[in-house]
Formats: sequence, C-alpha cells, structure tokens
Amino acid sequence: MNTNKLILGALALGLSAGAFAQSDKYVVLEEKTGTWCGWCPYGTVAFAELEEAEEFFIGIAIHNSDPMENSPYDDQSAAAFPGFGGYPYSVADRIEGDHAAYSDVGFATRETEDVAAGVSVSGIIEDGVMTIVVTADFEEATSGDWRLAAVVTENGVTGTGSGYAQANYFSGGSPLTGAGHDWQAEPNPVPAADMVYDHVARALGDDMLGGASGSLPASIAIGESHSYTYEVTVGADWDLANLHVVGMLIEPSGTINNAGKSNAGTVGIEEDAANTFAITAYPNPASDFINLTIELQEASSVSIEVVNMLGAVVSTIETQNLASGTNYNELDLSNLTEGVYFVKTTVNETVDMQKIIVQ
Repeated sequence: MNTNKLILGALALGLSAGAFAQSDKYVVLEEKTGTWCGWCPYGTVAFAELEEAEEFFIGIAIHNSDPMENSPYDDQSAAAFPGFGGYPYSVADRIEGDHAAYSDVGFATRETEDVAAGVSVSGIIEDGVMTIVVTADFEEATSGDWRLAAVVTENGVTGTGSGYAQANYFSGGSPLTGAGHDWQAEPNPVPAADMVYDHVARALGDDMLGGASGSLPASIAIGESHSYTYEVTVGADWDLANLHVVGMLIEPSGTINNAGKSNAGTVGIEEDAANTFAITAYPNPASDFINLTIELQEASSVSIEVVNMLGAVVSTIETQNLASGTNYNELDLSNLTEGVYFVKTTVNETVDMQKIIVQ
C-alpha cells in the first residue's frame, strides 16, 4: 500500500546539506538457521552477544524447514544472499556474508559506513492486521531503484513439538556457552521445553525481500522525507507483546543502507488489563478536541500520548496519579492535520491504544 508522501524538508527551509547531522548507522544481520541445524547454536550465541554489546545491531533469524519458517523470506534469501551455501550462515546488510558476519569483524565493517537517510518504523496491530509505516529522512540525494522494506520479528518463541527441539553438535564436543546455554553440556537435541528463540522472522512486507517496487521515488533530494506503508496479517500463534518491526532502506544493488527497529503496538487492551481499567475516547471522529474517560479499579499512574501513523508523538499529557473510579481528560487536537492517530494511554505499565480520526 503506497502512502509515499513528500514532507517539507530542510532545503525548503533554506538549510544547506552541511546542516544535517549524520544519522546513526544500524547494521542488519540476517541469519539462515533451523532447529535441525546442529551447528546453528553458534549463531544463536553470536546474536545474543551482539545484541548485548552493540546498540546499533538488528538481528533477524530466518528459519528453514522448522515450525518457525517464513517461506517467502527463506526462499528469497537463499537466492539473494551473497555466498550462501549452507548452514549456519549470516549476512551483514546483505553484503558481508559467511561466518565473518557473526563476529565483530562483519559488524564493525558495516557500522562505519555512511548512510543516505535515517530510518524509522512503526507497527500498529488492529483486528489481526499490522500496519507498518517505514520512513526515511534523506541526508543525501539519491536516484535509481531505492526501496523501503519491512520485516516483522518475534522474541521469546517457544513450542512443545519436536520441531522446536534444537539439534546440538556441540554436545560433548567443542565448547560453546551463551544465550542461556552451556551447549557442550547439553544433549543433542536440546529438548523443546528448554529452548527459547529470539529474532524470529515472522513476515516480510508484501512478501518482498528487497521491498516493494515504487516504495520510493526514482529521484530524491537532500532534506526530503518519504514513507511507505505495508499491511501484514498477524499469525494466530504470534505473541503480540514480543513483536518488533524492522524498517530498511535498500540500495539499488540490494545492500541495506540503513535500518530502524521498534516495538509493535496493539489497538485495545488485553482481557486481564480490561479487568483493571477501561478507556473511552469521544467524539470520534473529532476536530478540535477529544474527551478521554479512564475507569480505574485502583489508584494508578497514568500517562497519555497522541501518536501519528509514523509512530511519532504529537501531543502529550504529563503523567498523573489518578484515583480509582472515573477520571476525565480533554485532549487538544486543534494543531493536528486531518488523518488517523492513536491515543496511547499507559496505566502503570500496561498500554492501551485507541484509534482516533481527526477531521
């Protein structure tokens, strides 16, 4: 779904290219893995170490021939990743491949690269569909078939079937410790009950590894900002609380120039949370203001934000300590342009998302 939109940029404000601060460079490491692969715990450990040590690391585990496989991602990556010839395998930004990409060498090589744009991404789930908006704020002029791509990942994936047991060729042999396991001391396979999988690739936007054709204009000037929207059907077995969205800026060569990552949000609240509080927003659609009624079963800390479709906070009400019972807040919408927004209400540590329309 193309929502490509040119936003007023710095050039229109009379700023020069030198006025732009360089955005952070995020490195995407995509791992070809599978629970049947006895050497793949090596990649699991490497990803866990990189995530702990490197702020700008984004890991994606592409499973093959096990219950966590996403076929479009698995099939396309096998053909597109340079040097892929067997498991385990990882590629940094789709340019630095093989085992080097697991190590600091592969990450360090890519993290020093200049980026053409900063990338941000948001994902909102409603009625079983996740709407993903990927945005690139350009600091360099580009031309050609640049694209915006999206990936959904999940942490903390578990299962009870034999397909979730991890083959382990380190058992009784080569030492390997990490990601919560002493692999040398554990059996082959490690039982499903003892395995938790992170970074699991659940979906590709439009099932396209390199992003949708036309997701960016053929020519982009410094200071322009462009967005593209994907819609992904949420799997029945996905844990909504552990989902993340990854947005990528893809060069014409297929290299990932830069990326961004965020948690996915859900419109509405879970049943257990609904037993402790309830949120009502009215009128909806609205124009100048909207009323927010908060029913609390107990005194709670409450914060309120209005978030746009790009995930940016456009309005806030400072955190309040509210009494049990019915509480009222009025949100000023007069400075917002027409469109879809979300009222994000955080009660203690539980988040509720209410979709509103400003007209």
